[in-house]
Amino acid sequence: MSKLASDRKYRFIPYRKQDIVEMCLQEEKLSGREDDFRQLYYMLSSIIHFEFHQIIESLKNSYAAQDPDTDTRVIDNKQTLSEANFAQLLGGLLEKANYEQISQQTLHEAMKEASLFRIRLEVDFSDYDEVLLYCRGVSTRKETISSFFGLIKKQITFTNYDRVVLYIRFPDNYTQLADQPLYKPGATLLKLFQNVPMADLEMLFPNTTVRMRTIDKLMIGIPAIVSGGIVFTTKLGASLVLLGALLGFW
Repeated sequence: MSKLASDRKYRFIPYRKQDIVEMCLQEEKLSGREDDFRQLYYMLSSIIHFEFHQIIESLKNSYAAQDPDTDTRVIDNKQTLSEANFAQLLGGLLEKANYEQISQQTLHEAMKEASLFRIRLEVDFSDYDEVLLYCRGVSTRKETISSFFGLIKKQITFTNYDRVVLYIRFPDNYTQLADQPLYKPGATLLKLFQNVPMADLEMLFPNTTVRMRTIDKLMIGIPAIVSGGIVFTTKLGASLVLLGALLGFW
């Protein structure tokens, strides 16, 4: 089991706000004051809702400066609305939503682990100007994988992220590729994923490339050579014998 799943404590509470209120009231320590407790809950919810609205407006103001598809006009405003950039504000919002940032070390260890799909992937992080990777909910799961054309089956244990948020910003000098029209210079990418194995985090990035291992090349190349030899001997053998006999006759 991964060290991340066994040692770290996460803040995520898998219950709705209303359910938590009712669970508190079921303990009967607030007998006779249930209405006051619910009124306190509504007041706190209103305050948090107002604070959340301020955060959303700050995110909009910060993103407006880097929005490549904006259709609004820009005025000369000397007053700075927000000193933090969009990535910092987004990271703070995700932390308030009980998400935990996946560190560069954790991502590096995940990329070194064997993928559940038994393929090797590589990511060129130099294509990005900003990268944020957050997760919420970590669990340990078991899965049965097959190898050698299904003849061998093995059960593995891996760390799974219930929710993963990926934010990417492409640099202004990014070279746009013909097969990726959505990835423009200065563009941003924000995606939410569900049930992502830790060893397959690199699959979430748009510029992931597949690299075959040596054993994979041998498993594909050797059967191809053997099959080619069989085809050559069975299909062309009789023709070569007939051609040799004709040449010997003449």
